[in-house]
Amino acid sequence: ENVLMVLQDISNAITKEIITVNDIPLIFLRVRNTKQFLAFTEKLTSNHIKVLTGFVFPKFNSVNGEIYLSHLKKLNNTFGEVLYGMPILESKELILKETRINELVNVQALIRPFRDLILNIRVGATDLSSWFGVRRGMNYTIYDILPVRDCMSDILNFLNRQGDDYI
Repeated sequence: ENVLMVLQDISNAITKEIITVNDIPLIFLRVRNTKQFLAFTEKLTSNHIKVLTGFVFPKFNSVNGEIYLSHLKKLNNTFGEVLYGMPILESKELILKETRINELVNVQALIRPFRDLILNIRVGATDLSSWFGVRRGMNYTIYDILPVRDCMSDILNFLNRQGDDYI
């Protein structure tokens, strides 16, 4: 309810010419899961949509990704506006070598038809390292954790190819 109020306040300020659309940052809302995403978006109005840039999808994978992306597409069609999705890849299927390639093949196939709605793909490297019970010290980068570095390399290999080139 607080998020809806803030979005409405921003929309009202634009309507009253207190601010312009150029005065506000790109606003992405991070939902907890598909259930919350579906329930929250039922409450959105066109005023909310006008000031919202998109949604961040945590724990995005080949199973829940279809729900996120197809519902995002439905919102775009319903409101006639463009809302973007920003998946976060951080699942167990990605960090475990024996399931990684299959998961990346499936994720790549899943997101390709929605390419115009995905500005960026994030990698939840901290969550990936936690699958091994590894914490990164202050003097180390995430790339110093070998399983995470290998996983990120494979993600880049699949999702940063010519024609896909996600950021």
